[in-house]
Amino acid sequence: MFEVKERLNLVNRAGTAISQEKSFSGTPALDPEIVFLNFRKILELTMMGLAVAYDDFGVELQRKIVTK
Repeated sequence: MFEVKERLNLVNRAGTAISQEKSFSGTPALDPEIVFLNFRKILELTMMGLAVAYDDFGVELQRKIVTK
């Protein structure tokens, strides 16, 4: 949960800089990519947490993914 909070804080800071037409990373072209990659990582962490919490569902989901 700590990692998710830190990534959300980073997205918030980067989004604020973008909306103020400033660069968060020093390279304006990279700022949106930083935001999107962090959102993706947050979703991956959430998915992993759900798969661990609902172990039986995670095993069944994995079977479905592998068979497709």
